[in-house]
Amino acid sequence: MATLPTKFKPEYGAQEQTIQNVLRTKFGDGYEQRSANGINSTQRVWPLTFKYSPAEMTELVTFLKATGSYAPFTWTPPVGAAGLFIVKDGQMTRTIANPGYEELSVTFEEVFE
Repeated sequence: MATLPTKFKPEYGAQEQTIQNVLRTKFGDGYEQRSANGINSTQRVWPLTFKYSPAEMTELVTFLKATGSYAPFTWTPPVGAAGLFIVKDGQMTRTIANPGYEELSVTFEEVFE
């Protein structure tokens, strides 16, 4: 399993989204019962922006494309513990911002195996 090189850090302002997977059952009298769905019921999602030189950006994009959005890689978010992540829906947006640097918008989604 690949590990995202630690030299690649997202821009400040990254926001962690937490998704709780909950089973709910509603009964006729208004009563509702809830429970966590599985042992990994909390998932982290990180919409991120990276800014690097064209050469470094090519290295990052090549790494992410190699995972194909199906092979997870190990990544340590700005806050929290390391985990297994994929590129959500395989979508990345690479922008040539200036002659000296490029931007990459991508969403990392936590997976469990």
